[in-house]
Amino acid sequence: MKSLNATLTSILSKLELILKQTLTRKPYIPIVGDEIYGTWRNPNQNAQKLLMLPNGTWKSFDHLTDTIPSNGGKFQITKKWKDPEGNICYHDNFTLQIDGKTCKAQEFLKIHREGTSGESVFRVVEQFDNKSYPKVLDSKSPNYLSFFRAGEAQS
Repeated sequence: MKSLNATLTSILSKLELILKQTLTRKPYIPIVGDEIYGTWRNPNQNAQKLLMLPNGTWKSFDHLTDTIPSNGGKFQITKKWKDPEGNICYHDNFTLQIDGKTCKAQEFLKIHREGTSGESVFRVVEQFDNKSYPKVLDSKSPNYLSFFRAGEAQS
């Protein structure tokens, strides 16, 4: 019985430590040179140009030559990591305008390891929640985007 109690106490102590580490995990703090920032484009999408700024704002433009954005909002990177292939991945929360109303969305974004192209998919949510990020980049999703860094050739 003492052995069982000692084992349970040890397991509970380890779980408590893991829980404390999880709850005290600090959100990702972006840096000015983060790969996500800059101008991205794709002439084959409704929003052909996307501008991601280090001040936490984004703007989209219907046409590559437009200077007045068609949409925009704020975004916050919540997580950044490298996948096994060396691609840079992000989770971010952002706001956007849909039918004149400000909505919340959560995004899974991947910048391919060469840094000149990427793809993302987002999900509109009621509230930001760490469990609501899309898990896969489904190119058939209506909320899927592919993009190329401005000035780079499309492949």
